[in-house]
Amino acid sequence: MVIPYDSKSTVEKIRARTISPDGKITVLDPEDIYDISLYPEYIWYSDQRAKIFALPNVEVGSVLEYRYTMTIGNLTFWHSWVFQGDDPVVLSRFKLVSPAEWDVEYKVYGLDVKPKVQKAPKGFRSTYVWEARDVAPLKPEFGMPPLRECAARLAIAPAGMKSWQDVGKWYSNLADPQMQADEAIRRLADELTQGATTDREKLRRLYEWVRDEVRYIAVEVGIGGFQPHPAAQVLRHRYGDCKDMATLLCTLGQEAGLDVRQVILSTWQNGLPDTSLHSQLQFNHVIAVARGVDSTDVWMDPTEKGCPFGKLPWYDQGLPALVVSRTGDAELVTTPAEPPDSNRVVLRWDVELDTSGAATVRGLLSLRGAQASELRERFQLMSQDARRFWLETSLASRCSGAELVDFTVSGLDPLQDPLQIRYTFETSTFTASVQDGLVLYPGRFTGFDLPDLFRRRERKLP
Repeated sequence: MVIPYDSKSTVEKIRARTISPDGKITVLDPEDIYDISLYPEYIWYSDQRAKIFALPNVEVGSVLEYRYTMTIGNLTFWHSWVFQGDDPVVLSRFKLVSPAEWDVEYKVYGLDVKPKVQKAPKGFRSTYVWEARDVAPLKPEFGMPPLRECAARLAIAPAGMKSWQDVGKWYSNLADPQMQADEAIRRLADELTQGATTDREKLRRLYEWVRDEVRYIAVEVGIGGFQPHPAAQVLRHRYGDCKDMATLLCTLGQEAGLDVRQVILSTWQNGLPDTSLHSQLQFNHVIAVARGVDSTDVWMDPTEKGCPFGKLPWYDQGLPALVVSRTGDAELVTTPAEPPDSNRVVLRWDVELDTSGAATVRGLLSLRGAQASELRERFQLMSQDARRFWLETSLASRCSGAELVDFTVSGLDPLQDPLQIRYTFETSTFTASVQDGLVLYPGRFTGFDLPDLFRRRERKLP
């Protein structure tokens, strides 16, 4: 069991026990509860902690029970409660004790659960209790939506959040002080935009510099999980997370006379936000938009290293997003989405066979859109030898005995669609001998994974 908490919170009164099928009760020894970092091996530095323990004497048919008390010292950082997981739940209870003056805004998803409320006069504490009983396990399915769209759960808006303007003002108060340009930022903005004749060209140069020159590393200590680091510090260190990169890009933009604003959103992997519940905790990502550049808006995500200027990666597209100005004005909009045919993979093989079934194959792999961005980012991190190994492995899985002769890659520098890989390989086992008849299996050499999406006829989840 893992109980996460932050530096402003405490977790106490952990009690746990295992009830065996024969009724025997084994109680957790408090000495077997450990305090650890929540992200010991991830790509960020964080002060998020967790209480962790294993329940004793577990066997098939056991009932596992645990409870704890969490005291949250900063109501800005609220969290949700999940009723449903991998295992069947007999009882899940969440009890909230809060100042009576706080008007609790909440939503329950996936279950019809209403709280039992004991309201108290001002100066005292009100109590809300949500209970769910006999909750079936959530069975995973291939290609299912994110868990927050599938699992039964409770979400509570942070104190004081009554509108998206409140959320925008909250984020602006955190981000605006960090967008102060120092001499290094002013000098860089001037150098990058020198000679540019249009605002779009200025913006492209600024975006590409942040995208290509700032590494993704997150330092989320205390308020750092929500507040970006100062733009000058991000420039000096040449690393940061999504909100750090967006802050530097916005600051460079303002020095170049451009209206570049921060945008907070929830990526597709994180799940669609509920726009009727005003909470910044629904969002997990920050990007940027330049308003009124050549009479249009230009959307940018500098964390996606393989994404060309003027495009968003697939996981940012077609989503509710909050555009936040430096004054705190907020606008809920939908990010642009590329048409389906912008995501296209074309594979062409020109095969020269001899009578033994051996072949020389000249191939072209051309990718646009989502798959191009993702493969492009992988290639940027690879040496030429590593790229060759990747291609050899890919070909060997589709055509046994493939021997790569040569290959070239275009669309990496400059970074643009399409990403194209041209190659030549030889194999002695392309088909059976021509005398025995020519038999080809297209799925085998194109490497389609579409069958995985249709593995089961009956699905519970979209």
